[in-house]
Amino acid sequence: MVKSTLILLPVLLLVLNSSKHLHATNINNNEIEGDDRDQTWVSIKSIRNKVEVAEGDLVELECEASGTPQPQIHFDEEATDLDHLSMSPHHLLHHSTTALVRTVARLRFIPKRSQVVYCKAFAGGKTDQAAIKIIVTKSKLSFLNNEILQYSDMDGVAKYQSPRITFFDTMYLDEIGNNVVLPCRSSGNGKVGKVWLNENQEVLNTNNDKRLTVTPMGDLIIENVQWSDLGLYTCLAKNSYGEDSISTFLYPMAKE
Repeated sequence: MVKSTLILLPVLLLVLNSSKHLHATNINNNEIEGDDRDQTWVSIKSIRNKVEVAEGDLVELECEASGTPQPQIHFDEEATDLDHLSMSPHHLLHHSTTALVRTVARLRFIPKRSQVVYCKAFAGGKTDQAAIKIIVTKSKLSFLNNEILQYSDMDGVAKYQSPRITFFDTMYLDEIGNNVVLPCRSSGNGKVGKVWLNENQEVLNTNNDKRLTVTPMGDLIIENVQWSDLGLYTCLAKNSYGEDSISTFLYPMAKE
């Protein structure tokens, strides 16, 4: 735990100090002071503002939102080429209203035309959005027969088979005593199994600690979060085709 805390604490300080909504006064004593802490806000950015993809190829869009309370992310339905394989929920039914969270959402699909996709973030009635321009170029195989074009489409769909985690938090700050929900939503072919690991890469034992629950969707719930819960949590998603993993840094804060 000490190792990951030393590595990620400078990142935590950077997030707090650079935000116009919060200011850190005594992070080493596990305190964050100031009225700004209670304000609702959200901001979102896309990792790439423009994506060029060959016709029939798979594209992955990624957006990162920060805010209080825990941001929810939605990809605009203007992306009419989306199918059920590309979609996993980018929202939580139950989430903390006091947490400061950095959340990532990914969307994978095969665009059939050039278009603009918007990723939108929502938090406590506040909204923000970012635009991603997708440019579809003609495939080099477009002059060949229809069978080859169909094969190209199937090759793109095959990339869905391996799991991909599509909605998760990279950093989560909340008050001690609150219930924490760390999402781990994924896409992939067939049944995708998920486990959560602590920073020693040991599987979390939900039987020994009744405060811990892993939902059917793969989210980790920590009830009555304590200072001792501070650290790095890793979600591992796996099926017969491959695996994917993400990590979330959890920082419990003292109440004012």
